[in-house]
Amino acid sequence: MIATYLEALDNLTHEELEHGCRECSRNMEYFPKPGHIRKAGEGSQDREEYLGLPQLKYPDVDPAEREAALQSPEYKAYRAKLDEVLGKNKTIRIVEASPDRVKKLAEQSKYIREKYGKKPA
Repeated sequence: MIATYLEALDNLTHEELEHGCRECSRNMEYFPKPGHIRKAGEGSQDREEYLGLPQLKYPDVDPAEREAALQSPEYKAYRAKLDEVLGKNKTIRIVEASPDRVKKLAEQSKYIREKYGKKPA
């Protein structure tokens, strides 16, 4: 199927293809056929579209300079405020459950809903 799309759209410019795909993803309810993409991409060369600000280029930071910045009083004050807001030493645990455990949890949830009349969130 991908080969069919490649063959049908091979003469579009990158901008026409990009614009066509973007317009189809915004406006269509179903996966577009190549003709839909082609039609949506027509005239994209004539359109001026704002693509946002250009990406900023930052100079590389020397490791010694980075370490000095991390030891600065300004950074330490910023980090203290950040820890205060976020809560220092908070961790997030991600637990993977086996299919049997998931089934048991679903049964427990069903039991609790039936017993206390709670609806799932």
